[in-house]
Amino acid sequence: MAAVFGAAGFVGGRGTADVDGAFDHGWAAGEASTRRAANARYGEGGEGREAIRREAWAVGRRAGLRVGRRKGFAAGRRAGMDKGAQAIFAGFDGGWDPGRWYAVRIAHGEGVRGYAISSRVALGARRAYRLCGGSVCSAAMRAAPVRPASVASGGAAAPSERR
Repeated sequence: MAAVFGAAGFVGGRGTADVDGAFDHGWAAGEASTRRAANARYGEGGEGREAIRREAWAVGRRAGLRVGRRKGFAAGRRAGMDKGAQAIFAGFDGGWDPGRWYAVRIAHGEGVRGYAISSRVALGARRAYRLCGGSVCSAAMRAAPVRPASVASGGAAAPSERR
């Protein structure tokens, strides 16, 4: 019997509850509380909104300057590196052949550049290079004789032939 009365009371209570009204009352109370806190911090009416706008503008400006400095620094660095690379590798009428090997002489640079390339020699295959009076000279390489290990004689390879 107690269970029946409990279930009837529960159903009756749910049916008479004003769910939408409770939601609206809670919303209005939260909005009023937020408005009171904003008015206490910034003042009432137009001057309060102006204070919020000024503070938001200052925070946004500081953040924008930080991001702008980072992006400006990165862009300036890339442009400077490109100009520096072009200035260092410049001065040779034939240009540079990407993928080709060069022997270069590094000299003191001018102005901001600390160094520059004063001369270059394009390296070729099967050539030996050496210094000749301050420049690079080349000569064709002779093919080294290939001597097989003396397997037929049963002896060990010579020390110069071992790896």
